[in-house]
Amino acid sequence: GILKYEKSVFKKYGTQNGLPDNIINNLLPDRDGNIWMGSFTSGLLFFSGEQFASLSDANVLPEKHVRAIVQDETTGNIWLGTFGGLTIYDGIEFKTLTKTDGLSANQISALAISENGVVWAATLEGELNKIESLPSGYKITVYNNTDIPGSGEFISLQYSREGSLLIGTVNSGLLQFQNG
Repeated sequence: GILKYEKSVFKKYGTQNGLPDNIINNLLPDRDGNIWMGSFTSGLLFFSGEQFASLSDANVLPEKHVRAIVQDETTGNIWLGTFGGLTIYDGIEFKTLTKTDGLSANQISALAISENGVVWAATLEGELNKIESLPSGYKITVYNNTDIPGSGEFISLQYSREGSLLIGTVNSGLLQFQNG
């Protein structure tokens, strides 16, 4: 479930009061004040502050295990890392990129987005996918084990103050990627 802290009081939300799943992997407050949630088995969830909604029917997400969520502050697009690919929600429709589109793998474990809208998608195989939005679609550049020394299973991504991409791993500690 999730806890909401307001005016020195915690309020618990779970399946007993409307939350579709008690296992929440990640939270994203969007630029409009809503909360997006990636769940373990119920896909993408949304909380307006009043009620919960599930946006995860079979036609929306390729897989219901949402591992990561980020928002592009310029476009408002929500990017979702699942074990079935990388899904982009533009507020109207969902589009999923997969290995067929050029990703190194479909199992996306972490996401980060740069100030200029470049999305980085990490995989459990220790690879990074750089996704740039173009008028004609998406340009995907893959960085693998030969590009990133000491890699392993990537589980988190974050930008440093200096602008380099930090990568949290299972077996190699923290990696710093200067090309980020």
